[in-house]
Amino acid sequence: MNADPLFALYRDLRAIEERRVELSVTRTELERQAGLASGYYGKLIAGRHSPRPGLISRFRIILKRLAAKQEGSSDADFRLSMTYSMAIALVAMVNHQDAVAIQQQVPSRRATQSAEWMAAVETRRIALYLLNTAAGLSQAEVARAARVTRQAVHIACREIEDRRNDPAFDRMLDDFTRSITGDW
Repeated sequence: MNADPLFALYRDLRAIEERRVELSVTRTELERQAGLASGYYGKLIAGRHSPRPGLISRFRIILKRLAAKQEGSSDADFRLSMTYSMAIALVAMVNHQDAVAIQQQVPSRRATQSAEWMAAVETRRIALYLLNTAAGLSQAEVARAARVTRQAVHIACREIEDRRNDPAFDRMLDDFTRSITGDW
């Protein structure tokens, strides 16, 4: 396996190109959505320009949004979903967890014997709670973002709120809230 960062970026670019073709998105449309000059994407694919990590991320997000649209989701629902992903990433990062692994787990699996699964559940609950309390989203919006029921969000928020009697847990939630709202 090659550890060269540029090699990894070109590998990612190949995966993006495969996904672009799979979704039937034209190069022109991808360039337009990314704010690139006409023909620039083709030059990236041909190796005449080096891809940058930020551009690779932008391509991924664009393709995710376009895939969601093809599946019938609105831009608003896509943004809610990305907001939930960012909340999970924030909580996971602070708790030294793998956000991608948490997002790929199936919550309905209910693997309560697995410590890893239970830690992921806790991260998701905190993320749901923060979206509702710190970001000010309604529980219905949070449910749409996480693709769960409003009742599941309500239960998660109530369970997190019940744990606020623990001073360390309460401080952690206050720190998350301040980092989201910018209130220092």
